[in-house]
Amino acid sequence: MDTWVPYLQAQLYPDTLTSQIIWVYVILNIILIEYAYRKIEFLKEKNEKRDGPFWSYRRLDTERWARWKFHFGAIFTGMIPRCLLVGATVGGFLLWTKICSIGAPQNEPYGPLRRELIRRLANPIGS
Repeated sequence: MDTWVPYLQAQLYPDTLTSQIIWVYVILNIILIEYAYRKIEFLKEKNEKRDGPFWSYRRLDTERWARWKFHFGAIFTGMIPRCLLVGATVGGFLLWTKICSIGAPQNEPYGPLRRELIRRLANPIGS
Protein backbone atom coordinates (compact mmCIF):
# COMPACT_ATOMS: atom_id res chain seq x y z
CA MET A 1 0.00 0.00 0.00
CA ASP A 2 2.95 2.36 0.45
CA THR A 3 3.43 2.68 -3.31
CA TRP A 4 -0.09 4.14 -3.73
CA VAL A 5 0.42 6.98 -1.22
CA PRO A 6 2.20 9.38 -3.67
CA TYR A 7 -0.43 8.56 -6.31
CA LEU A 8 -3.27 9.41 -3.93
CA GLN A 9 -1.52 12.59 -2.81
CA ALA A 10 -1.07 13.66 -6.43
CA GLN A 11 -4.79 13.16 -7.02
CA LEU A 12 -5.73 15.35 -4.06
CA TYR A 13 -3.63 18.42 -4.87
CA PRO A 14 -4.97 20.72 -7.63
CA ASP A 15 -1.52 21.98 -8.66
CA THR A 16 -0.42 18.71 -10.21
CA LEU A 17 0.74 18.17 -13.76
CA THR A 18 -2.70 16.93 -14.80
CA SER A 19 -4.44 20.17 -13.84
CA GLN A 20 -1.70 22.19 -15.55
CA ILE A 21 -2.19 20.18 -18.73
CA ILE A 22 -5.94 20.79 -18.58
CA TRP A 23 -5.40 24.54 -18.17
CA VAL A 24 -3.00 24.61 -21.12
CA TYR A 25 -5.58 22.69 -23.14
CA VAL A 26 -8.36 25.13 -22.20
CA ILE A 27 -6.24 28.18 -23.09
CA LEU A 28 -5.17 26.61 -26.38
CA ASN A 29 -8.81 25.77 -27.11
CA ILE A 30 -9.83 29.41 -26.52
CA ILE A 31 -7.04 30.69 -28.77
CA LEU A 32 -8.01 28.30 -31.57
CA ILE A 33 -11.72 29.17 -31.31
CA GLU A 34 -10.92 32.90 -31.47
CA TYR A 35 -8.69 32.32 -34.50
CA ALA A 36 -11.38 30.29 -36.26
CA TYR A 37 -14.08 32.84 -35.42
CA ARG A 38 -12.01 35.63 -36.98
CA LYS A 39 -11.42 33.53 -40.09
CA ILE A 40 -15.16 32.96 -40.65
CA GLU A 41 -16.22 36.60 -40.18
CA PHE A 42 -16.57 37.01 -43.96
CA LEU A 43 -19.23 34.28 -44.03
CA LYS A 44 -21.55 36.35 -41.84
CA GLU A 45 -21.94 38.97 -44.59
CA LYS A 46 -24.75 38.56 -47.11
CA ASN A 47 -23.01 38.47 -50.48
CA GLU A 48 -25.34 37.59 -53.34
CA LYS A 49 -22.53 37.65 -55.89
CA ARG A 50 -20.64 34.99 -53.95
CA ASP A 51 -23.65 32.97 -52.80
CA GLY A 52 -25.81 33.23 -55.92
CA PRO A 53 -24.42 30.31 -57.93
CA PHE A 54 -24.26 28.10 -54.83
CA TRP A 55 -27.64 28.78 -53.25
CA SER A 56 -27.95 25.25 -51.85
CA TYR A 57 -24.75 25.73 -49.82
CA ARG A 58 -25.68 29.15 -48.44
CA ARG A 59 -25.68 29.53 -44.64
CA LEU A 60 -28.99 30.87 -43.39
CA ASP A 61 -28.10 30.91 -39.69
CA THR A 62 -25.14 33.30 -39.73
CA GLU A 63 -27.05 36.10 -38.01
CA ARG A 64 -27.47 33.83 -34.96
CA TRP A 65 -23.73 33.11 -34.62
CA ALA A 66 -22.25 34.36 -31.38
CA ARG A 67 -18.79 34.02 -29.93
CA TRP A 68 -20.02 32.58 -26.61
CA LYS A 69 -21.89 29.81 -28.43
CA PHE A 70 -18.70 28.73 -30.17
CA HIS A 71 -16.80 28.54 -26.88
CA PHE A 72 -19.61 26.64 -25.17
CA GLY A 73 -19.83 24.19 -28.07
CA ALA A 74 -16.07 23.69 -28.18
CA ILE A 75 -15.94 22.77 -24.52
CA PHE A 76 -18.73 20.19 -24.63
CA THR A 77 -18.18 18.76 -28.09
CA GLY A 78 -14.41 18.86 -28.14
CA MET A 79 -12.77 18.94 -24.77
CA ILE A 80 -14.81 16.47 -22.75
CA PRO A 81 -14.74 13.60 -25.30
CA ARG A 82 -11.02 14.14 -25.90
CA CYS A 83 -10.26 14.10 -22.19
CA LEU A 84 -12.29 10.92 -21.76
CA LEU A 85 -10.53 9.30 -24.71
CA VAL A 86 -7.09 10.27 -23.43
CA GLY A 87 -8.01 9.04 -19.95
CA ALA A 88 -9.23 5.72 -21.33
CA THR A 89 -6.06 5.33 -23.41
CA VAL A 90 -3.72 6.09 -20.51
CA GLY A 91 -5.79 3.91 -18.17
CA GLY A 92 -5.66 1.03 -20.64
CA PHE A 93 -1.92 1.39 -21.01
CA LEU A 94 -1.43 1.42 -17.24
CA LEU A 95 -3.69 -1.60 -16.84
CA TRP A 96 -1.78 -3.49 -19.55
CA THR A 97 1.54 -2.59 -17.94
CA LYS A 98 0.28 -3.79 -14.55
CA ILE A 99 -0.91 -7.06 -16.11
CA CYS A 100 2.45 -7.54 -17.83
CA SER A 101 4.31 -6.93 -14.58
CA ILE A 102 2.42 -9.50 -12.51
CA GLY A 103 4.97 -11.84 -10.98
CA ALA A 104 7.96 -9.75 -12.10
CA PRO A 105 10.68 -9.11 -9.49
CA GLN A 106 10.53 -5.54 -8.12
CA ASN A 107 14.27 -4.78 -8.22
CA GLU A 108 15.13 -6.27 -11.61
CA PRO A 109 14.44 -5.08 -15.15
CA TYR A 110 11.70 -6.73 -17.17
CA GLY A 111 12.55 -9.81 -19.17
CA PRO A 112 12.53 -9.80 -22.98
CA LEU A 113 8.94 -11.10 -23.29
CA ARG A 114 7.48 -8.48 -20.98
CA ARG A 115 9.49 -5.69 -22.59
CA GLU A 116 8.29 -6.79 -26.04
CA LEU A 117 4.62 -6.90 -24.94
CA ILE A 118 4.80 -3.40 -23.44
CA ARG A 119 6.73 -2.08 -26.46
CA ARG A 120 4.13 -3.44 -28.87
CA LEU A 121 1.33 -1.84 -26.90
CA ALA A 122 3.12 1.51 -26.66
CA ASN A 123 3.82 1.57 -30.42
CA PRO A 124 1.23 -0.61 -32.17
CA ILE A 125 1.79 0.85 -35.65
CA GLY A 126 5.56 0.57 -35.72
CA SER A 127 5.72 -2.90 -34.19
